[in-house]
Amino acid sequence: MDITKEQSILPMKRFFTLLFVAISTLMLFLASSSSAPTGNTGAPGNSTCGNCHGGGSGTTNTTISFSGTTNTYKSDSTYTVTVDVSNANYVSRTNKFGFSLLALNSSNSSVGTITAGTGSSTNVSGGLTYLGHVTASNTKIWTFTWKAPSTAYTGAITFYICGNATDGTGGTGGDQPGTYNITLTNANPTIQDIHVKQAGANYVNTSTFNYGTITNNTNLDKVFAIQNVGANAATLSVSSVSLSGPNAAEFSIQTTPTVFNVNGGDSNNVTVRFTPTSAGAKSATLTITSNDPDENPYTITLNGTGQLPPPKISITQAGINYNTGGTFNYGNKKSIPITIRFLS
Repeated sequence: MDITKEQSILPMKRFFTLLFVAISTLMLFLASSSSAPTGNTGAPGNSTCGNCHGGGSGTTNTTISFSGTTNTYKSDSTYTVTVDVSNANYVSRTNKFGFSLLALNSSNSSVGTITAGTGSSTNVSGGLTYLGHVTASNTKIWTFTWKAPSTAYTGAITFYICGNATDGTGGTGGDQPGTYNITLTNANPTIQDIHVKQAGANYVNTSTFNYGTITNNTNLDKVFAIQNVGANAATLSVSSVSLSGPNAAEFSIQTTPTVFNVNGGDSNNVTVRFTPTSAGAKSATLTITSNDPDENPYTITLNGTGQLPPPKISITQAGINYNTGGTFNYGNKKSIPITIRFLS
């Protein structure tokens, strides 16, 4: 049997037709499996789902809830987050739902680490990390995890979300989107803040403390309390406590170690000793180096004065010593010789 040219081409046409259908189906599948479109959360610089979807009815309520908290977060903590999209006019058995979400700080930058759960995926666009549904589905509740930033002070973080209730036809008409946002504040809202006290008196940065006047080669110890102001402050890390200046050798730090941490609202005592070795005014600088963002280093000028010890004398008469407060009886004599000796 002779096969015509047209008959030989027909199977090839069928092959390419089937191949085109297969590729198209695969592309549609891949497209439907990608995350929700980005840029539609209602966040600053974003539009909303209503940019494409609309024409529906009722009110779409989109909410976010966090495990263990309602409006605060703690640094470096992980939370289970639940997204719920609902609309009384759309039921999960016959209609489909979707969402897109962003978590931004006050600079409108993505913050924290989002790990997608079942039915959701992350997508980075424009430097922002979005979370959204994989495909619109009968599911109206999604769960994922969010880990707060590890830094102790980050400030407020706002979650922006747009949810969408659809009629399930695959088009953009007959859908009803709704936006929602919630702001979490840091449970440790203050940064570490160093402050120094001595005997209850405040000594601000660059202030002066005076030891007064003491006798040469004697010791006078003063205790300085290094505080981290605020019960919820981040940890104050002191990396060194040192002395410098023209008479630093006549002052000494008696406390060890000089590297330590101070929790929020607590203090750590440092004892500094003044030991003048000669008479006159003495000066040194106490320097505290820490991770305080705006008072590092923290310095206090230490002043003190050394003096010679008071003179010591002895008084004798006829070989007998007479101490201070003693009594001598002249009798009927008008004058008697006494000996005064300077002992120091």
